Amino acid sequence: QFVGRIMRPAPMPLKTGLPIHIMANVRVNPEGNNFINQGDGNQWNGTLLDSATGDMYVSLIKSIILRDPSNRNNNRNVANSPSRNVSKNLFTANNDVSNNARSIYQSTWPVMSKVKPCIKPYISGSLHTSLADRPYFYSSMSKTFVKLSKGCFPGKNMPTLVQNFVAKRMEILDVPPEVADDLSHAGVVVNRMNPPELRTFLRRNDYTPSSKVSAKMPIGMEEELYEVDQTCLSLLEYCTSDMKMNEDGGDNGGGAFGEVDVAAQRREILPCLRGLRLCPTSDGGVGRFSRSNVTDPNNSYLIGSENDRLLMPFMLKLFIHPQALESETLKNFFQNEDAKRILGITTFNPSILSYHIGSILPSSWKGKLKVAWNNPGGEDGQPTHLWLRRFWRVVDITDAGLVDLFSEYPLVPLCSGELLSCSLVNSALLIDTSKQDNDNLNKEMNHMDEVAFQEVDEDSDDGGDDDEQKK
Repeated sequence: QFVGRIMRPAPMPLKTGLPIHIMANVRVNPEGNNFINQGDGNQWNGTLLDSATGDMYVSLIKSIILRDPSNRNNNRNVANSPSRNVSKNLFTANNDVSNNARSIYQSTWPVMSKVKPCIKPYISGSLHTSLADRPYFYSSMSKTFVKLSKGCFPGKNMPTLVQNFVAKRMEILDVPPEVADDLSHAGVVVNRMNPPELRTFLRRNDYTPSSKVSAKMPIGMEEELYEVDQTCLSLLEYCTSDMKMNEDGGDNGGGAFGEVDVAAQRREILPCLRGLRLCPTSDGGVGRFSRSNVTDPNNSYLIGSENDRLLMPFMLKLFIHPQALESETLKNFFQNEDAKRILGITTFNPSILSYHIGSILPSSWKGKLKVAWNNPGGEDGQPTHLWLRRFWRVVDITDAGLVDLFSEYPLVPLCSGELLSCSLVNSALLIDTSKQDNDNLNKEMNHMDEVAFQEVDEDSDDGGDDDEQKK
């Protein structure tokens, strides 16, 4: 491993930690392992090393970058030169441009965390400000070196898909984080694409998802899961990574000992997501979070199980994609009540199902007291047996208030093969076949898929209602 030393002109024991040797007639102690830091010696060393670590160092970096094969600007100049062999060799090397560019920062760049304490006081104060004004920062987008002001540094732990998205719209500087840190410590304004900056960036650069293949599924059909938009998922994960969703906080500012109120901090950040197209939906698309408070839950994005989604298969665009809900990064985000309230997200419930039931069932069924259930899953839109089972898993038959939400529609299955209006549920005889002693009745029921409520759930641990009647 290369170790930069002071040379006078032979190498001395004095190591600098810089990736270069410095030849200068500096004044050192008798052992040659430290500078003289007092009186005339200190002034002399300061004058020599300020030049060596200032303008001269900047010129050295410039000459190396101009010759580097990863610099597309340099490649253009060489391509016009008479030497075709050199041009061919350089373009071949350009296949690995990112690695070549990064090696410059490892072999040449002054990284202050590696610099020895003995020489730090002598490093020119203008070194990093001079570097910041020059096109010495490699861009993975344009495959060339650009000025610092033309691009941004990726934030800490920024996912690759997020970097790719940003790189299509502005220069992403493929530079080690230590370089950015040194510039920032020197007072240079550094553009970092951290979560707050990305949220602001997305307001000016709306995420547009790629086209997806959509298809309709018959009611009750087992779920055909669409692929989640991975770029959207990565953008949302990174945009929420600074919100500390797994931590609680008080509602009245910081604690008694001045600790940060993370809940209040979270409530300040969450509105920054409003209006951003970052909600991955179950149809493979991407929705836009509400721009303001959503007072009507029926217009919200929905958090639901597979059973819930299969009850509304034509409305998958309302459901948040299960991969987003299962993401380790986003799991706490979608469970947080503040996030749901501010961004217009609601957990699926019977009330929401009742709002959309008219677009799920045949329109001719509305207001009917009894209908023939003779074409389940057919073209006329009749629900399948499986769909009705799913429905009564969500709607508790013993809860009059929930059943009344669907009073305009016939959804109570009868042994006759008909459906009875939910408004008349109290006039129907509920039969739990698992509790029958009549063998003939049991055999008859087993041959009829349309038996009503043979699932007073098998996994239910209650012993049955007192109102249950047996034949």
